[in-house]
Amino acid sequence: MTGERMTRTQFLRRAIAAFCGVVCVAGAAVALTSVESRSALLLGAAGMSALAGLALTGLAFARRTVWGRAATIARRVLARPDAEFESRRIGTALIALGLLAFVTQIVVLFPRNDRFAGEDEEAYLITAREIAESGGTVSFLRSLFSGEFAEANRHPLYLWLLSGTPEFGTGKFVSALLGLWTMGMVIGLCLQRQVGWLRTGLLCVMLGLNSAWGRFSVTVGCEVLLVGLVACVWFQFYGRPFRRPDAGAASDLGGRRRVDLSIVWVGVLLSLVWLTKGTGLLLTVGFVLWLALRMRLRDATSLALRAASPQGGEATGGRAKTLLAELLLFGAVWVTVASPLLVRNVVRYGSPFHNVNSWLLFVDEYSDPVDLSESSSTGEAARAYLAGHSVGDILKREVSGLFWETFILVRSLGPPPFDNARVLPGGVIALLAILGWIVSRDEAKWLLLIWLAICVPMFAWYVPVAAGERFVLPLLVPILCYTAEGAVHLAGKIAERRA
Repeated sequence: MTGERMTRTQFLRRAIAAFCGVVCVAGAAVALTSVESRSALLLGAAGMSALAGLALTGLAFARRTVWGRAATIARRVLARPDAEFESRRIGTALIALGLLAFVTQIVVLFPRNDRFAGEDEEAYLITAREIAESGGTVSFLRSLFSGEFAEANRHPLYLWLLSGTPEFGTGKFVSALLGLWTMGMVIGLCLQRQVGWLRTGLLCVMLGLNSAWGRFSVTVGCEVLLVGLVACVWFQFYGRPFRRPDAGAASDLGGRRRVDLSIVWVGVLLSLVWLTKGTGLLLTVGFVLWLALRMRLRDATSLALRAASPQGGEATGGRAKTLLAELLLFGAVWVTVASPLLVRNVVRYGSPFHNVNSWLLFVDEYSDPVDLSESSSTGEAARAYLAGHSVGDILKREVSGLFWETFILVRSLGPPPFDNARVLPGGVIALLAILGWIVSRDEAKWLLLIWLAICVPMFAWYVPVAAGERFVLPLLVPILCYTAEGAVHLAGKIAERRA
């Protein structure tokens, strides 16, 4: 029986390797055929993708001895060091360096952003000015609940914040303040969660040196606020390891698990994320899926506890009831806080989640989304798109989009002053994040994976219409958390080998 199970496991691993290899090769081929440029960076990125694909495909069909050697190396690399690598002195210095780097970016980039005509910044300022001239906060809320507020592209929270002083310079200053607040909040919550001084310092320095983060911190837009709110959600759960059967988790033995009251705060935060940008809906769906997955993972842990302890673990039925209570509590809070926009959408547009950008999912290039929304329904637009495109066209768009969205995501992790070449240091940061994710025992790792699994394919499909780092920026802090985890793990392995 054990041999049969191992055979199935080996087959699954080989299938995953083959699938990833085919995707990498196909992505490189689509990128080379869809882009006329033959820059060294494009050829390098496509070449690396193709080589990775060939290596993964070859691994899928390799002999068992190859897999055995690879497994031995992987176990050696992934095994936790005998001693935790930590240094409060180095961590404190890195925190100071990260803050200094971020402030330096703001000082350098603030005067460079001197034009906003024709940009999204102008649209934000125009709408914020209209809110201010219409009577301020009370009048704005009244217009939302009555359905009079017509803006169906940009969500209202940042617009309301900007309406206090709807000027270009003030808007940039507000973004810089939000960036500083986010940096301070991330440092404080890391230390509160006791993730370690070194991890905190590494996260701070990578965030402070991040080019996309610095650029959006002097831009009139909702992205910086979005990063801060998502980070607040993230740190409600980051740093909570799963209880293991050998950990003596007495609180999980017998009795009923209590509802996690942090769900209330998360419901507030995720509704604010959606009130800031439509991406919040994707993150909310991902969070609900993660709650269900967390219950299943804890059920597996509970079974192990019952097997290891005469007291037994919590019954599956108790966990299911707890999950239902958490979902109901979360949903009630989310709907209550998000009610201004939900009501506006239903009253004015007949759909609670109306957003004109939804129509852009069914075009091959950018068009005015307001005009599209007025010419047909989303269902009609979807049927027209499917009628005019073959399965091959759809697959080509998604595969090509995945290649470019992965490129954009990795590039967004890199530091200044490079442009597309940021993908090179970004690649190192991404590899460390993958290592950190693998070795982490934190339950929040699955939340990040679900968010990526939802957002990346969606943004990949959106690439022909609009592509940019602002779409993936909300996940910057969670990704860098695992980069810091991977760097500390690697440093610990190096120190262990030298000892």
